[in-house]
Amino acid sequence: MHYGYEFRIPQKSRCPRVNEALAILTVRNPLWVLSASYWENRKPWYVPSRRIGDHFCLFVESGCVRMETERGTRNLSAGEWCLLKIGELHAFGLAEGCSLCSHVIVHARPAYSPLRDPAELLRTPFFHFSPEECVRMRRMIGFCEWNREGGHGYFSAFLNAKLLELVPDSENWIPIPEEIRNAHVAAMCRFAELNFRSRIAVKDLAAAAGIGEAQCRRLFLSCLHCTPSEYLMNQRIFSAARELREGRKSIKEIALEYAFASPSHFCAVFRRKMKRTPEEYRNLP
Repeated sequence: MHYGYEFRIPQKSRCPRVNEALAILTVRNPLWVLSASYWENRKPWYVPSRRIGDHFCLFVESGCVRMETERGTRNLSAGEWCLLKIGELHAFGLAEGCSLCSHVIVHARPAYSPLRDPAELLRTPFFHFSPEECVRMRRMIGFCEWNREGGHGYFSAFLNAKLLELVPDSENWIPIPEEIRNAHVAAMCRFAELNFRSRIAVKDLAAAAGIGEAQCRRLFLSCLHCTPSEYLMNQRIFSAARELREGRKSIKEIALEYAFASPSHFCAVFRRKMKRTPEEYRNLP
């Protein structure tokens, strides 16, 4: 139906062909914000090398932050931000010559399956944003402080909108991994996501996909670049890390819940992977 003298003008030519599979993946598997906070820092300020069990985002409002990650190092100035993978090793602090900075820090995780986490497909962790959006982010942080669930939902919508802005540029993304298309790998990962708190073994993963143990190991190495045991251990460690930050359970209770042989075994594995003891991780700002 038309209303007088009007014409719809197609705009496809203004945007390159979008990777439809990537766009659908990003929409169907959004990130959920766990916390958001606003910071000002002066010299001396430096956060040493660490891993965390969530996606870590840092939006620079003023000053300059030196961010060191597994995928590269960059001085982030006002209007730049980073989105790190779950468990990505990183360190950050004031860049050389900068004595004061302000920034927003956001912790997020995939709302659904880690296997289909779109943030894992980004080639680089470094991006640009409009500095004016800092005003909006500070308001959202205030909303989070008044109403945790509503504020985090508001900030989640903002963060996923930023992620969707990256979809039209194919240079931002690696190809959709084979594990998302491979039915055997998807079945094993789904089984792992539901049962990683139990003492499951390679034979259990293989049985979930109806294949042999040797093929299970080959698929994990070729598609996920790790062994089945490493995949399960990462699931346990990253989930335990969230439990340390979000819950009030003791380290002993967490160790038992996530199928570690003992609290000391849990502490040793956690420190080796996360570069912090569980107690130090729990007390991170």
